[in-house]
Amino acid sequence: MAWVDHLIQSAMSRRASDVHIEPFRDQIRVRMRVDGTLEEVTPPPNDLGPEIASRIKVLAKLDIAERRIPQDGHLIWTDSHRSLDLRVSTLPTSFGESVVLRLLDRTQVRHSLEDLGMNGSTVERLKQSLAKPHGLIVVAGPTGSGKTTTLYSALASVDSSIRKVLTVEDPVEFKTDGLIQVAVDEGVGLSFSQVVRAFLRQDPDVIMVGEIRDSDTARVAVQAALTGHLVLTSLHAGSGAGAITRLLDLGIEPFLLSNSLELVVAQRLVRRDCPDCRQGLAPPGLGASIRPADRAPSGSVSACLSCRGSGYSGRTPHFELLEIDESVRALILQRPSTTVLESRLRHPSCA
Repeated sequence: MAWVDHLIQSAMSRRASDVHIEPFRDQIRVRMRVDGTLEEVTPPPNDLGPEIASRIKVLAKLDIAERRIPQDGHLIWTDSHRSLDLRVSTLPTSFGESVVLRLLDRTQVRHSLEDLGMNGSTVERLKQSLAKPHGLIVVAGPTGSGKTTTLYSALASVDSSIRKVLTVEDPVEFKTDGLIQVAVDEGVGLSFSQVVRAFLRQDPDVIMVGEIRDSDTARVAVQAALTGHLVLTSLHAGSGAGAITRLLDLGIEPFLLSNSLELVVAQRLVRRDCPDCRQGLAPPGLGASIRPADRAPSGSVSACLSCRGSGYSGRTPHFELLEIDESVRALILQRPSTTVLESRLRHPSCA
């Protein structure tokens, strides 16, 4: 279907991370997430909704006859310039199937801690934790904050020629030489926790668990870290302190978490100023900000081809490292709330 082809090409040219196709009573709304913000684009005729959903489901090898339950799939989109991975999610709604495409351009991903934007001391502290023979390293952040990229960049600094590295993911994001990679398949009962239990019989040195989603997975990850393995995983949390309380909420006993956790890397992606709109402008003073309308002479922002008048181009990660020393381990044993934990981490004398 030509409209679907055009939509994906347009998303690629805009550097979109996600495409949303949402059916309503009188229209189909189409939006693209660019630099973290949803932008509405020209929609197709309303009567094309079922045909669009079916076309995407065929490409992702989903059941086009099944419209009553959500489905997830995956496809590779290739044009003359590059290859793109697309995750497909469908959801039945009152007016048809809502479809979301998540785009991953592998050519733009660099698996190196230095390339992530961390400063030198942060990279060194993370590498020191990765060199340890056992323990739990957690990468925390909201959906779409680059946690998987950080995990793979961390694995790239692990010498897989002398250490056995296994990963379990849903799905496998980056197929990498030297790593034993397993994809979760809930349809046959292959869950994160089951795979990690199987890993422990494979004589591993390093285990990467793509995401901790439930109590069972959290427990087996902590157990693996306690039994002499280095475990890397991701978790949805807003900060380093929030990751600790999230693991406690999942049922991990404080003394087990205190003994296993080595490091939390919390991260967010923030929009970068468009370099073209800012050309010739002096940087703002400390604490000041530049609005898109202030970036260039009147009328020129809307004509900027790099950012299409938004004032932003691309995103950059911001990191927070929480190293688990003896004082933090003592705090964990008290099972504090996120607010209390953050306050005591900022003001140790108050602990």
